[in-house]
Amino acid sequence: MGDGSTIDVGAATAGKPLVINMWAVWCLPCRRELPLFDRLSAASGDKLNVLAVHAREGGDKPYFVLKFLQEVGVHLPVVTDPQGSIAQAVKAPRVFPSTVFIRADGSVAAVLPRVFETYEDLTGAVREQLGVDLGAAS
Repeated sequence: MGDGSTIDVGAATAGKPLVINMWAVWCLPCRRELPLFDRLSAASGDKLNVLAVHAREGGDKPYFVLKFLQEVGVHLPVVTDPQGSIAQAVKAPRVFPSTVFIRADGSVAAVLPRVFETYEDLTGAVREQLGVDLGAAS
């Protein structure tokens, strides 16, 4: 998102399990939860891809999305979905935040429309849904 270019999300994340956090700047629980996904992204190494996808509503306003990310202090990979095509492809509900777990083969393992309150809760879901163990919390 930082350079404004478009990417093929499927090609960019292929071959590894993927965790997608569906969020929006106007979602207050997203503000609390997004740093957990930032931490997950930093800890995932070559085991897992982590991507934050901003909702269709507001996705056409990249300045506000970038400002929000700066305010919250997160640096994970982020894309906007102004046409809703990513959400449609992964069958994400119109509930924010939602998390989509995608296997390395590209199939959807689970869609969880909920808020993760702790890092341990999030890594537990990654282990349960994708079989990826990131070890002890750091």
